[in-house]
Amino acid sequence: MLKFKRLLIGFIVLLSIINILSGCNFSPNSLSYRIEKKTGIMYISGFGEMKDEKVINKWKKSSFLPDKIVIGSGITSIADRAFANYEEDEVHTTQYDKPLCFGEVKEVVLPDTIKSIGTEAFENCKKLKKINLPKGLETISPRAFYGCKILDDIIIPASLSHISNEAFEHCKLNNVKIEKGVKSIGSGAFTCCELKNVKLPDSVTEFKNSFCFSDVEEIVLSNNITEISEGAFDGCNDLIRIDLPDNVISIGTESFSSCEKLKEVSFSKKLETIEEEAFYDDVNLENIKLFERIKFIKARAFYNCKKLKTITVPKSVKEIGSYAIGYEESKKITPKKTKDFIIKGYKGTAAEKYAKKNGFKFVALG
Repeated sequence: MLKFKRLLIGFIVLLSIINILSGCNFSPNSLSYRIEKKTGIMYISGFGEMKDEKVINKWKKSSFLPDKIVIGSGITSIADRAFANYEEDEVHTTQYDKPLCFGEVKEVVLPDTIKSIGTEAFENCKKLKKINLPKGLETISPRAFYGCKILDDIIIPASLSHISNEAFEHCKLNNVKIEKGVKSIGSGAFTCCELKNVKLPDSVTEFKNSFCFSDVEEIVLSNNITEISEGAFDGCNDLIRIDLPDNVISIGTESFSSCEKLKEVSFSKKLETIEEEAFYDDVNLENIKLFERIKFIKARAFYNCKKLKTITVPKSVKEIGSYAIGYEESKKITPKKTKDFIIKGYKGTAAEKYAKKNGFKFVALG
């Protein structure tokens, strides 16, 4: 027994010596970090969840500005705000004090053991350009990469079922690959990103205003989407064409509003409702074709679509809201009518009633 104790004490002393020689800082809760100033790398090692606030607080107060962070295998999560880099004038009521030291980080290497990335974990790491998302990753929390302005080329692994709100807002992200397995995308997840082309796998059944105010030019939607959510592509000025999947039954409020270059929309044959201001201010939208199942065209749905000169309204339409079609903005308080606007439809239907009430030319189809 005495021999065993001596061996144990010797082992502990040996660890301490290794710690001193390697420049590591050990935590009593099995989380540690090591700095290599010559290479600009910070190594973080340990086991289990990254929740050791004492050690996190210590490295966040460090004067060292790492270029690269390498997380060791065995760590299963990145803590909330672990590497966040707030601006000097921002006020945050967290347990972490300024100054924060991750403004120079350009690359982060994550091990396959990482399952979750916490809220605001890398927020405002403005020089972060490269990070790998492990294949077993299950959670990306809200604002995890918010404001990483030059972060590019991300692959969202199939193991991740949900992309949280604002997860990549204000990132560069020219290229994003979303693997089959992701089921939903939160509000603002890719807002104000530079991504040009997006393809949503058929595993995605829901997304919110996830891409609004982004630079997206082309998007392929999942065939299992049934609703285009409110504000989904609001302010996507470079979007030229959109093909809606066959299962879409409703287009939400302001879904495609202020899409200045949008010229063509291919509507679903199952579409029933176009909500208020869905295509508001799409000044280059020229041609639309609606199918027989549509019932509601809500107020200002196509307001200020100046190049839209005619529309054929199916028999199935029960309601056309105020200023829904044929109206533009004017210098006066009240909207003005689009010159020579023509409504085609069937006698005794909502199309004829709207045309007569608003003084538009009506062409009867039967």
